[in-house]
Amino acid sequence: MAWHHSNPYPGQLFNRPTSKPVSHVAEESVVDVYRGCHIDFRGEDMTPEMFLRVLTGNSSGALNKKLLASQVDDRVFVNLIDHGSRGNVYFPHMKPLSASRLKHAMQTMYDTNMYKELVVYMEACESGSMFSDRFLKSINAFVTTAANGFESSWATYCPPLDEVNGKPIGSCLGDMYSVNWMEDSDVTDLSRESLTTQFHKVKSETVKSHVKAFGSAKLSHEIFLLATISPLIDAVPVHASTVDARDVDLVVRFYRYLRAAQGNNRQELAAELTAAIEAREAANKVFETIHALYEQQMKGRLMQVKVAKDFECHEKVIRAFEMHCAFMGGLTSYSLKYAGTFIDLCESELTESAAIYKKSKR
Repeated sequence: MAWHHSNPYPGQLFNRPTSKPVSHVAEESVVDVYRGCHIDFRGEDMTPEMFLRVLTGNSSGALNKKLLASQVDDRVFVNLIDHGSRGNVYFPHMKPLSASRLKHAMQTMYDTNMYKELVVYMEACESGSMFSDRFLKSINAFVTTAANGFESSWATYCPPLDEVNGKPIGSCLGDMYSVNWMEDSDVTDLSRESLTTQFHKVKSETVKSHVKAFGSAKLSHEIFLLATISPLIDAVPVHASTVDARDVDLVVRFYRYLRAAQGNNRQELAAELTAAIEAREAANKVFETIHALYEQQMKGRLMQVKVAKDFECHEKVIRAFEMHCAFMGGLTSYSLKYAGTFIDLCESELTESAAIYKKSKR
């Protein structure tokens, strides 16, 4: 991202806009969050399998990468930010990590004495579907999520309020949940603030989704332990420019087109915007048809379930969808809003869930 050709500040990254022109903002107050950042995993390294190896300290296939080497008296904090659907979070190239695989890794961490206390902050759509109170209490873990198990999370500092020192960045600079907990951490003495206190602050301030907490009540009253306090620059309110995470790609494409000068580049951006809209509408039509066919065959509505149990069926239906729906881009940040339908089909009384999908293609 820092060196992307469309970044107006090559080699720099900013996670909040400025509300005043550059002449009115102290240069040192605009924080480049990329400076001093040491990145251990990039590009093709960012897979669910590698993430699980890092968590569990499994060196097999890690190619001398840095792994978690914590021990029984350590406190471990994990912050995971990505796309999500019911029962899954998605790494680059839409590679899924299921709730069951993450649960297994966390159980392994507990069984091999890799921590005293484990805290996870997860930002993803439908992230509340990834965890359960009972399991997390059994492994002495505390988790907060950006959303419940059936809703989108929300981006913020999006166009048109995405300017840093007078230059539009051309993307959303953060998400409501992460911005709220990070900005609270910037201005609060975290050596005095408990996890549950921060949770309630973030829950109150994240007004577009339902922030959830799971796990050990005792652990939730522990202090965060990080004690750095940084001054915040004068910026636009967090709630001023929020966008449903499923719509970020469309909004960003729209503003790139709107801000472009006349010429071939603007025509290309117009074509990209049109293609994005057409792909969204194709996804809408496919899933509307799936629901209609289910209701026609089963004489009732498809019921929502929280967590998949028939994992083999779920994986088969997703593979079939990606194979036959290449015309709409397969699973995208937008069509993930419908991915829970696959779980619902597999957990329904319809035994051959993939069949109804194939009928929708006719």
